[in-house]
Amino acid sequence: MGDSIGQAGSCFEATTDRVRSAWKNFHSLLPVLTNSGISLKVRGHAYNACIRSVLLYASETWAVKVDDIHRLVRNDNAMIRWICSTKLCERIPMSDLRTRMGILSIEDVLSYNRLRWFGHLQRMNEDKWPRKILQFEANGSYPRGRPRKRWFDNVKHDLNKRRLSISMTQDRDKWRNAIKPSRHDAESNPR
Repeated sequence: MGDSIGQAGSCFEATTDRVRSAWKNFHSLLPVLTNSGISLKVRGHAYNACIRSVLLYASETWAVKVDDIHRLVRNDNAMIRWICSTKLCERIPMSDLRTRMGILSIEDVLSYNRLRWFGHLQRMNEDKWPRKILQFEANGSYPRGRPRKRWFDNVKHDLNKRRLSISMTQDRDKWRNAIKPSRHDAESNPR
């Protein structure tokens, strides 16, 4: 389950590989995931453990762009609709299907993974290499135009969205409770 990074440093290749691997696992588990004799909650737990874990492998380090998130959401929604035996023409909101299955939106899971890793990095000793990479500044001039989206830009967005401060990371239990996605977060994001 290796991870790949593009030449430009984007996670397009990584998300594409993850989607391909997730669909492969999904098709192999299709008899279980579409079995109407098993409750949707149990199928949701199986989907979360066996498919989403493959889809979001190493996602805590991705500098995702809007296109990457749309690709992940689109494929996640297709799998969920297949499991629930619903079609787009039925117009059932994805939030209802996720609630029936007892799973969160993929955006909430991505944010949680990123913030969890950020908390680990902040509590890490200054001499460890992951912490050094976080604080690394490259010398030189930047090309014209808007800068590329970085991982820390995503983290800043997550922190602002949840109204969290970096100082909260030092208390591990407080940080864990603060970043845990709630059902309210899942219902406010209807995609």
